[in-house]
Formats: sequence, C-alpha cells, structure tokens
Amino acid sequence: MYLYEKWLLLNTIMTRSFKQHINLSNLYSQFEDATKDTHRLEKIGDEHKILVPIEPDTTRSSQLVVSGHQGDEPAGVQGLLQWCKERDVPSHIRIIPVISEESYVNGTHFDDDGQNPNLGLPSHASDELESLIEESELLMEISAGGYLSCQEDPDRGMGYLVVWKNGGKHNMISEMLDEIKSRFPVHKNGLVSGDEIEDRTTLGAFCVDLGARMAITAETPVEGFPLPDRVACHVSILDLFVR
Repeated sequence: MYLYEKWLLLNTIMTRSFKQHINLSNLYSQFEDATKDTHRLEKIGDEHKILVPIEPDTTRSSQLVVSGHQGDEPAGVQGLLQWCKERDVPSHIRIIPVISEESYVNGTHFDDDGQNPNLGLPSHASDELESLIEESELLMEISAGGYLSCQEDPDRGMGYLVVWKNGGKHNMISEMLDEIKSRFPVHKNGLVSGDEIEDRTTLGAFCVDLGARMAITAETPVEGFPLPDRVACHVSILDLFVR
C-alpha cells in the first residue's frame, strides 16, 4: 500500500505538471500567433519568455510590457493577449506575457514557495525572478522608454495606477486614470506614487532604478466587475502607453 500511495502521489504530480505545461504552451502559442508578423518568441533568463521585434525600431526607446505577476489576476494577461490580437504591435515594444508561471498555472497570488513574485527584488527575488534580475543590463535596455505591468487587485473593489518615474510630466498618466475612472471606482484619487510605497521591491521599481523613464502598474478590481470590462480597460491603457 505504501508503494501504491507513492506511485499515486508521483502520478498526480506528473499529471499536474503536464497539464500546466499544456496550459502555458497554449497561452504562449496564442501570443506567438497574434504577433507573428511583427514579433518572435525568445527566452530571457532561464525562466521567462519574451516577445521581441523581428525588425526593431531603433528610432524609439524600447518599452517593456509585462503581465501575469499573479495567477489570480486574469484580466492582465487576457487584456494583453487581446491587445496583441487586435493591434499591430509596434516594433519598439517588448512583451513578457507571464512573469510568474507558477502563480499563473496555480491561479494563486503566490508562487510554489508561498512568495509574492512581484516583491523582494532584487536582493530577495523569488526563484523564478532571480534569472530575470540577472539580466539587468538587458532589462535596462528594453525598459528604457518605459515599463507597464497589467495587473489586478483581488482585495479591493477599486482601480488605480502605481507610478514610479525619473522626473518629467506625463499627460499619459492622467489619460490612463480617466480610463480607469470611466469604468470603476478608484482607490483614493486613483494614483499611487512609488514614493508612497514602503516596499520599493517590485519589478517596476527595479526597472526605474535601472534607468527606465517610468514604470506604471495598472490595477483593475477583480471582485464585482465583469472580466470583459476589466480586459477592455487594460486594452485601452495599453493603447495609451504605446502611443
């Protein structure tokens, strides 16, 4: 019986891993297909996949768009995918569709070790993020023109932006706030400055420390609002970001 139980546990783990692989493979295939005319899928670090331009636009600073920090924030990934399907993705844009594959496939806010993948950078990065942080020179290059993370807040019924920037006025931020306010209640005034956050250990803050012009995290509310509305909000915010 003991050997049978061990076999059953091993079989369960292998089956789950296979399903997770299929799930992620399908997602990446959708991103590849949606951007096949402009981008190709490559690896960055040991753990992450990135869409890079086939013919990069060297006249504009590269901008980095990411999603999938946490698995309980579906509209970020789905909004980015829908945007890729409906738009010709500009050739100065790089995209990391899923930051934490572990939390994405588990549908949880934390990775397999119980860590928030979007905190603790750079000195206490999660196992998944360590190899990405090691690519700091490349991250500096591809986020120089700005960083946008498409996320959701499963704990608040309100939307907002978290913004880190290296100076300058950006009308785009006001337009993004107007977009969020047109769809959802907003947290406080809808804008949270990176300076107001005690924990400056997110990937966005890290990119700004590397020299990115700005980093924006767009947060839509999860509870109480239909997924299509949240997805549509992220699509509109992406339009404003790359404009």
